[in-house]
Amino acid sequence: LIDSTVAPSVSSLKSNLLGNANPSELQENLEEIFRSIFKIPDLQIGFTAFDPENDKFTNMSFGQKIKSFILDSRTEGDCKQELKSDSYHSLLKKRSAVTVSKVSEFAAINPDSKLLKHFETKNIQSFILAPVVKNDALLGILELVSFHERELNSVNARKLEIVMPFIIDTISRKVTELQNQIQAVIQKNYTSLHPSVNWRFRDEALKYIHSANAGKEYTPKEIIFHDVYPLYGQID
Repeated sequence: LIDSTVAPSVSSLKSNLLGNANPSELQENLEEIFRSIFKIPDLQIGFTAFDPENDKFTNMSFGQKIKSFILDSRTEGDCKQELKSDSYHSLLKKRSAVTVSKVSEFAAINPDSKLLKHFETKNIQSFILAPVVKNDALLGILELVSFHERELNSVNARKLEIVMPFIIDTISRKVTELQNQIQAVIQKNYTSLHPSVNWRFRDEALKYIHSANAGKEYTPKEIIFHDVYPLYGQID
């Protein structure tokens, strides 16, 4: 007997990632595919984007919210506050996956872990957090969670190697599309910018894009920096 589950699942994964389904439909389809690959009926997946400029996690990276288990219902969170120092180093610096097969056991050993406490309240018993990296740039964290102990572990975490290239390419494409949208909004509503203040205009452009995707009207606001003083100098 040959287990042929993975090959058609990967083929279905490619088709879904190349399609134009909305985020909720895409997430539902991807969960079914991951459940088939990992053989976990109630497996759930999420994605938390990484904002390198502010060292923050965000769940609005593609212009509208997608499920994020790290942030839950919040829009963003400081990376160092969300993760313990060793998890922060593994995920964001070493770019290696973090796997916990028994959350209650690890939470007892690490009582100061905000993330483990949060997962316990959500009845998440095992999980895998895998960094999504493209061209040495961290795009975010792929989240696989199970409501049963030991269902996700360091052994079946290796199955991610099969699907990660397709996930990485898709997320990279979505991030590029969003960046192009942001630049278009900024160019339409504001004058040329100095790179040091680009972040503020980028935030306003994101609000405009999120509102448009949600079918709401939003007019980009005038951006003012208070208590700014010009400095003049001359070199002979």
